[in-house]
Amino acid sequence: MKVLMRASEGSLSASLLPKTSLHDPMACTLSADAQPVVRTYAVDQLKPQTQQHLQAFLDLGFSVYGGDNAPYVWVGFPGKPSWDVFAEILDKCDVVTTPGSGFGPAGEGFVRASAFAHR
Repeated sequence: MKVLMRASEGSLSASLLPKTSLHDPMACTLSADAQPVVRTYAVDQLKPQTQQHLQAFLDLGFSVYGGDNAPYVWVGFPGKPSWDVFAEILDKCDVVTTPGSGFGPAGEGFVRASAFAHR
């Protein structure tokens, strides 16, 4: 089972889905006409939050990737299983991330932080 985060009316909800069901719910439910609106929202509204996440992890000394063209940043935890990192961050910080291993073997050792949250 993997965790899928989805934005719903300004709040986040987690859904447990089988690995084979992981997909991009926004891409599957939005018409082609609505997708540019979502992209504009992601750039205009979420970019500041994304940059705050990126800078916070950098300030803590972590290797961080992404955040330039998407509301996500990837944070490296070399040598640590991503599910362990996910659980530790959730337990100690009350922050939900996504374990990198949910995106395939190359994601192991990373978590993905999303800007889809309240400030």
